[in-house]
Amino acid sequence: MTFWKNKIGIIALIVAMATMLAACGAPSSEKLFSSFEQAASTESAASAAFEELKQLEARDQKQYNTILDKGERSNVNVQTLITQTMSSLDQRQQAMTKVKEQVTAAYEHVKQAQSQVDKLETAQGKEQAAQALTAYTKRYETVQQLATQYEKLIASERALYEQLKAEQTNLKQLQQAVRERNQQWTQVDQLKQQFNQYTEQFNTNKDAFYKAAGIQTDKANSSK
Repeated sequence: MTFWKNKIGIIALIVAMATMLAACGAPSSEKLFSSFEQAASTESAASAAFEELKQLEARDQKQYNTILDKGERSNVNVQTLITQTMSSLDQRQQAMTKVKEQVTAAYEHVKQAQSQVDKLETAQGKEQAAQALTAYTKRYETVQQLATQYEKLIASERALYEQLKAEQTNLKQLQQAVRERNQQWTQVDQLKQQFNQYTEQFNTNKDAFYKAAGIQTDKANSSK
């Protein structure tokens, strides 16, 4: 299973920054730089939510495997574990909601930047800035899809555990519930991978824009 990559350069993007060095067209470059910085600052709290979600998912997956393994023999053996695992479903949903809220709030800064990109000259990294903005927009859209899909995943897991808790279980229905849960996980993983890819694309193009525009930044402690 693919978990969140610990490579969200947008979160701890820059620790120390120098002033703009490019004189020609500096206002547009500076405003765009400011938009990216404000987004990074707004999204900084998402780091903890990403990490919390990663840890919760890893724990739940381990427990899920144990439940299925022992539950094949008798669901009496796993009742306590099922209850514990179900209690963490709300925690995971809350962590996913935090991620969505942080990325959404950060996007409010970046989506206003298109007018500044349009004013850039080619030599100032206009193409790279445009590509960075496109990647960030796709990243935001992916998070919206991911949050929706995650709700479906949590619902499918809850339904599966409810069946496993029942005294009498229908094997056919149980197998269908397992398939449904696994299908939801696959879709969630695909969206996570897309999110990571768009994050990398944004960071790559943003760095290229900064270089072309003559923006000096200290990335010694960047998470890239």
